[in-house]
Amino acid sequence: MRGHKTGSRASTAAGALEPLRPENQHLLAFLDELIATPDEKGPTWWEEFRSFLKTTQLRLGPPPAK
Repeated sequence: MRGHKTGSRASTAAGALEPLRPENQHLLAFLDELIATPDEKGPTWWEEFRSFLKTTQLRLGPPPAK
């Protein structure tokens, strides 16, 4: 994510600034690394991946408790 600074502050609804949570700092650092990584998959792989996303329900987070 170009233009952001890891460790910068986020604005709240009231306009006050608060520090980013460590989880968000880690995610932003990961996204910076991801952006810098060359794409070696090719267009066919991405089309298949987009098709997979359209037909598969994804859930981000821990698995549901049984």
